[in-house]
Amino acid sequence: MNTIQIKNLKSITDTGPLSIKPITVFVGANSSGKSSLIRTFPLFKQSSESKILGTVLWSGKYVDYGSYVESLNLNASKNESAEISFSFTFTVNAPPTQRLPGLADGTIVKVTINVHGDEYSKSSYSEIVYEIHGNTISMRVASDLKIVAVTINKTDLTKQVSEVYRAYKIYSIVPLLFPISRSIALGESPVSVLAKEIKRHVHHRTADRKIDAIARSLRFGDDEQIKKTLTSKGVVGDFAAAKIAEWPNSHPDFKKIKDQIILSNLERIVDQISDNLRAYFLSSRYITPLRAAADRYYRIQNTSIEELDPNGSNLAMFLHAKKASEIEEINEWLESEIGFTIEITSSHGHASILIIDENNTKSNIADTGFGFSQVLPILIQVWQLAKQKTRRHNAANIATTVIIEQPELHLHPRMQSRVGDAFCKAIKLAKENDINLNIIIETHSKEIIQSIGKCIEKNILTKEDAAIYIVEKNAAVNIMESQFDDGGYLVHWPYGFFDGE
Repeated sequence: MNTIQIKNLKSITDTGPLSIKPITVFVGANSSGKSSLIRTFPLFKQSSESKILGTVLWSGKYVDYGSYVESLNLNASKNESAEISFSFTFTVNAPPTQRLPGLADGTIVKVTINVHGDEYSKSSYSEIVYEIHGNTISMRVASDLKIVAVTINKTDLTKQVSEVYRAYKIYSIVPLLFPISRSIALGESPVSVLAKEIKRHVHHRTADRKIDAIARSLRFGDDEQIKKTLTSKGVVGDFAAAKIAEWPNSHPDFKKIKDQIILSNLERIVDQISDNLRAYFLSSRYITPLRAAADRYYRIQNTSIEELDPNGSNLAMFLHAKKASEIEEINEWLESEIGFTIEITSSHGHASILIIDENNTKSNIADTGFGFSQVLPILIQVWQLAKQKTRRHNAANIATTVIIEQPELHLHPRMQSRVGDAFCKAIKLAKENDINLNIIIETHSKEIIQSIGKCIEKNILTKEDAAIYIVEKNAAVNIMESQFDDGGYLVHWPYGFFDGE
């Protein structure tokens, strides 16, 4: 994920585009809108995991926004046409096993999801806007998945699309397209329409079978890529190649052919973007601001645990399932970064977590300070993600993002600083393992922020690896970006921010 932008969500009017870096930190006063902003990630994770007709599952496994009506910005709610808007800019990952040609690997895509109305209302709709290679594709779908409007580069193609496609959703964020077999059988497919447009420009003796083959071979790319194909004599013939070579990219006929190329590839484009977007959110991990309190004993269950619960309640079972060698690696990490290790014991169907301090004293986690139970799920989660790729969703090296609310809870300032160091070293470790890891933090801790600066000074990270956003709530939420310089010092930082001045 390169950037996100959110409009009209809770107290947020418009965040503007926010860059997502390996470490992205949001700071600000209580109730300033930080949590609403970063909970967008688990919001779309739970939406991706659920079979829903709408685009957003407002209340689910990870976060509870209530409903659309409760989530809509109060000022925006006065406007009947108001929408909650989420924009994501990301780089497409095309796996080597991709069966059909689609968007090229490395293509930059912006997807904007505009949601209007409660999901149970007949007047509700989702509008998905795709911006690719300077082109804009907009598709509006009603709550019953009826295609309401489709435009490509402002050309209304609703009738053509609705005659050949139906919208459907199955564990996807954006509506997908399913071709209607009857329309295709009647020769009304987008490819056949593209072929008619191509026929206007090729030599009049060109056989229909050849024209159809040309139309099927045309793939969507930027203007220069499309122009290169359309001026290839081996593809369109000498007559058409010479003719099209004289067109500027603004030529009406070039734009008309390009729009039809987009439409003929639209099903595949939407599928590929949907796969990337869903894989990104499925690969994300969310850690709540208040983690589960430690128990003395945990009942052992013979279940496979691949992911920690957001509140860390299944931590004991997660660790109990680890091999001895993995626990040893975890302990090397904990000892070097935080200064303690752990031991997992089991007896009579129950497991316990023991904390071993710097003096080699063992204590049940229930007998230690509350901070241990709060920070341990965070450290284990970050270590896990820095060491290995998620197996189910990361075949194309989709970024894994861990979202952490208030990692500093119940920690001494010195421990907060060490946790910040651990985050930075986890990013470095992930890079060494060729893992695309991002950590997004919502915090009130100046120690964590200062530790990031010190890691930049020590060349553990570069200044380009970190972004700091200050969230202020005035009449509307205002977000200011701060950065670190090469020496690890904050620039554009408000005077007295942590001192309440």
